[in-house]
Amino acid sequence: MTFSIVAIDKEAQETGFAIASCSWDAGQVCLAQANVGAIASQAQGNLSFLSQYFDKLAERKDLATILEAFRASDDGIESRQIGMVSFEQGALAFTGEECSRWAGHRIGEDFACQGNILVSPDVIDAMASAFQAAEGSLFERLYAALEAGDGTGGDQRGRQSARLAVKKKGWGQPGTDSMIDIRIEDHDDPVKEMGRILTFRRTLASILSLLRKL
Repeated sequence: MTFSIVAIDKEAQETGFAIASCSWDAGQVCLAQANVGAIASQAQGNLSFLSQYFDKLAERKDLATILEAFRASDDGIESRQIGMVSFEQGALAFTGEECSRWAGHRIGEDFACQGNILVSPDVIDAMASAFQAAEGSLFERLYAALEAGDGTGGDQRGRQSARLAVKKKGWGQPGTDSMIDIRIEDHDDPVKEMGRILTFRRTLASILSLLRKL
């Protein structure tokens, strides 16, 4: 019921995710941590994986070992999808055999795209291609991927929510490391609405930059 991307930007030291779904609060199945990485646990997602992922990375576990630990601890693993990315180890994704079709994933050096109950594999292919081709900051490339997935048909059951978040050490309110976090919870076209907000954000940033020079 969801398509998502988790990704890092090693040069800028940013990590984040973007996700859209036909259900409420799509972003609850994702988590990012500054200077570490990001994870999505979707389809019949096991949300306990989110905190476990960062605990296991802190224990210096590699991604393959973490995935095997998830398999060993969860009888429902074949109904789940997992996308993981870390600064030290790159990306890994998993799509269980019992996920509703179409379901699958694509990974690159610094990202993992995954989706289930999609109109076709083209959704994930478009996301991966858009992320790799896009320029700009991580949030701009994440949005490019989300927009491409949505434009290719996205979730075959429709649209309701979307979220895009990027973490960077020292940003946002103290202790949050939140560079950007946009949540669209209930909208007929949540990805388009997110694009509108991002455009407004860029315009406001440009105005503030000009004012500082006066």
